[in-house]
Amino acid sequence: MESGEPLIAQKLTHLFASPIANNYCQRKLYDLVSILSQEEQDFIFRTSSLTITWLGIRLIDGKWQWSINGEMVEASFTNWENNVMPNDPKKTCAVFDGWANGVWRAVDCNQQYRSICKTGTNLFVDFVWL
Repeated sequence: MESGEPLIAQKLTHLFASPIANNYCQRKLYDLVSILSQEEQDFIFRTSSLTITWLGIRLIDGKWQWSINGEMVEASFTNWENNVMPNDPKKTCAVFDGWANGVWRAVDCNQQYRSICKTGTNLFVDFVWL
């Protein structure tokens, strides 16, 4: 594994709405997965291709922000579909689409997808499928 790759705490096989998935990760002291660099984007694609998973990014006050360790951090790296940052107030959550080469899509938070919980940027990966 390459330096700086995220620690994936758990990959959940069940489908959840974003608030439920986020709550699950936070109860375990993790966050829904954040992607802060091309290296992390590539890593998540390698581990989650051919599936759609929640991202821990939200549209808040017109800005896409990651939830990291309980703090909101504005997204600097993005991989939006067609390189266009969405701004639809009905689609304030986002997914990583492994079926479409890992592009990010804005979606309604009540849709149901798989989830990845993440903590840190360590050199260790431990998948637990529930």
